[in-house]
Amino acid sequence: MGDDYSAIAYNPAGMTLMKRSGVQTGLTLVNIRADVDSIDERYPDSHKKMDFWAPVPNAFGQVNINDKWSIGLGVYAPFGLKTDYGADWFGSDTAILSKLDIIDINLAAAY
Repeated sequence: MGDDYSAIAYNPAGMTLMKRSGVQTGLTLVNIRADVDSIDERYPDSHKKMDFWAPVPNAFGQVNINDKWSIGLGVYAPFGLKTDYGADWFGSDTAILSKLDIIDINLAAAY
């Protein structure tokens, strides 16, 4: 498909279907929620809720060199991970924060 510039991320050949050069940006807000219960005998009846928002931006751009060649650049996050429980949760001696940010920078060409 070549219905928008994000084709650079999943099928760069779709750039040949876009007849104009251009830029596309976006922002997705992800609400991360979890309920965590302890199975450790040291923490009976322990329960913790995790609820926070994470912004995930993206940007794609394409330049049509001529009627056959296009080059493009995409910057986006295909996946990630974050947990943030705070110092007062029952597992704080193990961890309170985990974060994994994945950023793809994709330079593509299509003929």
